[in-house]
Amino acid sequence: MFTPLRGGLGRSRRSGLASPGDSVGSGLEGTPHFAPPGMMMTDRLNRAYGVSFLVAGCAAALWTLVHPWGTIAGPEVGGSTQWAVSHTFHFVAGFFASIGLLGLAQRQSGAGRLERVGYLTAFAGTVMFTGTGIVTAFIWPLLANNAPALVELSGPFFSPPHPVIGITALGFSVGYILFGVALANADVIPKGAAAILVIGALFLLPPPPPLSPVPWLLFPVGGLFVGIGFISIGLAIRSGRVERVAPSGVPHG
Repeated sequence: MFTPLRGGLGRSRRSGLASPGDSVGSGLEGTPHFAPPGMMMTDRLNRAYGVSFLVAGCAAALWTLVHPWGTIAGPEVGGSTQWAVSHTFHFVAGFFASIGLLGLAQRQSGAGRLERVGYLTAFAGTVMFTGTGIVTAFIWPLLANNAPALVELSGPFFSPPHPVIGITALGFSVGYILFGVALANADVIPKGAAAILVIGALFLLPPPPPLSPVPWLLFPVGGLFVGIGFISIGLAIRSGRVERVAPSGVPHG
């Protein structure tokens, strides 16, 4: 004689659907449900990518805020402890932003053209930014103390400005301007945070004095704003808002 199963379990077995009374974290009664290993790994990577952007954001702000004020030329500036600390943050910001950008790579297969172009440009610019950070943090002080003529305003790096300076600034700034706009359009980051990121990238586009006539204030404010934008991207990665997009470029719900 058939004896019906009690509770919602019997209904679930007959219909193949979970009853309202079933717990979310279980399969058969008393059997816990475990997330697939791939999903667990993705969650861990997203946390790591998100933290990388949070670190990059803090470092980007500190890079420009603690930088010697008013100029980037001269051995007295390049050989100072303040310069070394500032450009160590420069390197850290670029290094961790490069890692964090990997957390946005998977969504590019379904993203719109603007986001894909912005992502690739920002990634290339960030890698170059990291490379210049290695030079300015660890090599520049040695040059300032042992070959000071090289880092003078009249020296070979600044007269005329080395092309790498302009190419790096262009790739980094244009990349994050395009990428910030695209992420805001896709509702990955708030539009206010995207606006701050775009303004910061614009402020960092022209070389700081004395290489260009712009006010020095643009440099520290630009780094601070880019740092805020990086933190916003990091929070979006950690929340899972960047994981998937539809082929049209619209995020899945």
